[in-house]
Amino acid sequence: MKYSSITMLLIINIIIFVLWYMTNLFHSQFMQENFLVSFMALGNGRWWTLLTSNFSHFNLIHLMINLYVLNEFGRPLENHIGSQNIFLLYFFSGILSSLAHCLFSKYFLSLPELSAWGASGSISGFLIYLALLEPQKRVYLLGLIPISLKLAVLTLILFDLRGLWGQYLGEMSFIGHGAHLGGCLGGLVYALGRKKKLTLLDG
Repeated sequence: MKYSSITMLLIINIIIFVLWYMTNLFHSQFMQENFLVSFMALGNGRWWTLLTSNFSHFNLIHLMINLYVLNEFGRPLENHIGSQNIFLLYFFSGILSSLAHCLFSKYFLSLPELSAWGASGSISGFLIYLALLEPQKRVYLLGLIPISLKLAVLTLILFDLRGLWGQYLGEMSFIGHGAHLGGCLGGLVYALGRKKKLTLLDG
């Protein structure tokens, strides 16, 4: 049986969550050192965390929210761009989101030790790409308000810009606003790059 790329990404995220749970039982440092990303981690040579952190979730609610959004918007996107591009987009947007977090935390927040984790950076890239393909797709903001996907994405970007500025001013927040914006950039760059490639092939 052949699984879709979205199904495989869901499974990988669940497996990493189980690993977090199992290793935390034994107070292991392995997951902290290899599945969290920060400017300090990169400075210590752990570059692989740019990718592995995008599969990490500390609690079940965080995991379930991200898996729901990944499944809800990833499957229609996979129908548009295919399974291979789903993997590449997840990795590309995730890596850019991790880089954005590291740069923002170091140079904007002066917190190089601040760690990030979660699939939301990669998912932000998915949302941007799908919004470019289906801007009028109906979604429900906060699960209640029906709006277009284009407007929903613009709202999320404004929310993250406001949140990032608030963090700069000293407001407490556990949301990776910089990572989300980096993931959005990843989705935009990937979409434009793929469009240019397809145009050249058609020509």
